[in-house]
Amino acid sequence: KRKLLEYLKEEYKEEPPKSWWHTKKPVYRTTWDFGNTQDDYRRDDYNVTIRKNKNEAAFLVAFLFLSFAWMFYPWDFKEVDSVSVFFMIVLFIIAILNALDRRPKVIIDSNGLWTHKWSVLIPWNLIVATYIKEEDAGEDKNYQLIVHFYDAWQDLFCEANFTLGGLEISNEALAYYIEYWKIKTQKVL
Repeated sequence: KRKLLEYLKEEYKEEPPKSWWHTKKPVYRTTWDFGNTQDDYRRDDYNVTIRKNKNEAAFLVAFLFLSFAWMFYPWDFKEVDSVSVFFMIVLFIIAILNALDRRPKVIIDSNGLWTHKWSVLIPWNLIVATYIKEEDAGEDKNYQLIVHFYDAWQDLFCEANFTLGGLEISNEALAYYIEYWKIKTQKVL
């Protein structure tokens, strides 16, 4: 475990670009550093179920509806392209289904950490390290949760990734809750 932590520290070390034309490398920060902000995320129940952000999905549905209505703006239905209408209807249905999807995307509780992309829950006692990878993509930043854990079935250390974004809580709050349970479930020696 100690060797893995040393390797990860060296692997995720931030290096400045060598020249101005080099692209920025991703920045890896521990969830402790990422979630240790001045914001107060305390709550009565630290068992957190995180779903998609319904406001972003509702905005997309409204945008597609307005785009669909714009196609018919002159209200002259004689010159409507049926392929465009079919395409917009399919996009609109997909957006509505996405907006109505309230299934959990991340669950953080006393048992461990789970996301809908992973097949199983990762117990806290098997988690070695958690990082948030921050990639600067110009105007936006992309975030990814990286969990290094011990897989007892295969008897080896594994890595699991989950792309953050579009969730109903901030990335900082997510990191805070992960650290809360990592500390709370540690065995006192």
